[in-house]
Amino acid sequence: MLPGWHAQSGPHLEQIVDQARSALERLVQVHAAGGLVTGLFNAAALLGEAGLLQGRCAAVPWAFVRPVRRHSEGVTLLTDRPWTVDERIWTCDSPVLATEVILDMLRHTAVAELAKSAAHVYLHSEARQQVAVGIVQGDLPRGLPAGALERARRWLEDHMTEPYSLATIAQAAATSPRTLLRHFASTYSQSPLDYLHSLRVARARVLLETTYVGVEQVAQMCGYQDTGTFRCLFARQTGELPAAYRDRYILRTSRKRWVGAV
Repeated sequence: MLPGWHAQSGPHLEQIVDQARSALERLVQVHAAGGLVTGLFNAAALLGEAGLLQGRCAAVPWAFVRPVRRHSEGVTLLTDRPWTVDERIWTCDSPVLATEVILDMLRHTAVAELAKSAAHVYLHSEARQQVAVGIVQGDLPRGLPAGALERARRWLEDHMTEPYSLATIAQAAATSPRTLLRHFASTYSQSPLDYLHSLRVARARVLLETTYVGVEQVAQMCGYQDTGTFRCLFARQTGELPAAYRDRYILRTSRKRWVGAV
């Protein structure tokens, strides 16, 4: 993996590439042996100098397109995506994408399951962020923007563990149940009940990943008194039963689990 350099300009990058020529043979050997090669940010220039980008696609930073192109004969520069992989060679146009690119690269190694699980922590997820903050803050009241649908949605978020009642939600939104049901489905492509289930399952995911609370207690903490119903709904949305999901994604686990085959 080449992390890229703090080059001040195109000519400066070319000087750095010339000084790093000792690594060219090693890069070619690794890739020829079936290894994975990653050039983050402007390190794509060195991959090009090694001949690894010839006939392949690459994503490179706009500020260094010219020097990368000069070192990369036959490369196709992509403009429609921030990073790409072509025949076990990863490139990206920004150093802030390093985590995402490295995780994708690790998915092709013996620690693929670890990379998949780690992605839940290292990559941004608005839904998980909201759920996690909500768990910590509890049921603190929040200001509600104007609008019946927004009031209904916020009410569901603030009372997700309470029994579902369309009439109660409609009252909180200052509209009729029938009107709320029609417009909610039109706007969010799901009913208020389905939206509530998605909120509860998102909360359950975080609890299963970060705690050792039993599945029955997780179900109750997410508003389900019947554990069987919770298991069915959870499996419908995630493709796995709660216990299997926890076994796959639990954050607190032994390192031995992630040791690849020798």
